[in-house]
Amino acid sequence: AVRRYPPWLTKQFSPDGTKLAYRLVEGAGVGRIYIRPADGSGAPAPLRTSSLGQYEPVWSPRGGTVVYTDGNDVTRRLWKVDVASGASQQISSKSHLALSPAYSPNGSQVAYLRAWAETISDPPPQCSTCVAPPVTTHYRDVRSVDLASGVDSLLWRFVGPSSMSGLRWSPNGRYLTFSRRDSGTDESYLHQLDVRTLSLTSHNAQAPEALMREMRPGFG
Repeated sequence: AVRRYPPWLTKQFSPDGTKLAYRLVEGAGVGRIYIRPADGSGAPAPLRTSSLGQYEPVWSPRGGTVVYTDGNDVTRRLWKVDVASGASQQISSKSHLALSPAYSPNGSQVAYLRAWAETISDPPPQCSTCVAPPVTTHYRDVRSVDLASGVDSLLWRFVGPSSMSGLRWSPNGRYLTFSRRDSGTDESYLHQLDVRTLSLTSHNAQAPEALMREMRPGFG
């Protein structure tokens, strides 16, 4: 049978293909994540009750949990929900905007992107009573949360108001790839986790997909 879903839904199949997690924008304009059988039988169930918007659902490799971001266009945190019990836990310790969560292949970590800014107003050293204009610095981080310990680690940081997206793991869990747009230029990066190195791989935003196709489990 063919099931029709609205084209604006963000949809993710569970690893065994039996369930569907999707984000539905409701009447008040706030997105909610629902779980339902993939064959369309049964009523959809909300993943978690929240007054904030819910974004980017991602299944764990075994399909027992879903990670998503919760918040608004300014601040979002990562949450993990056990699908069977409904038990939920905030897993990101940092504030500001968490984006593009991605489970590691063995399910032990969740990588994500973080956009944030810091505003500082320091008077010049020679004039402690002077009022200095505020200076805002924008940062874009690649981070990873260890689900067993809860440690939220910084993997890489860019300085400047660029945009980042498309965070993906390699099948062997040794690499992360993502896209970055800076001053109108699209760049693709490959991060090797065990040695903490970052390589600029392409100025083509589609490069991460090509890289993933080449990353077999024995890659590297």
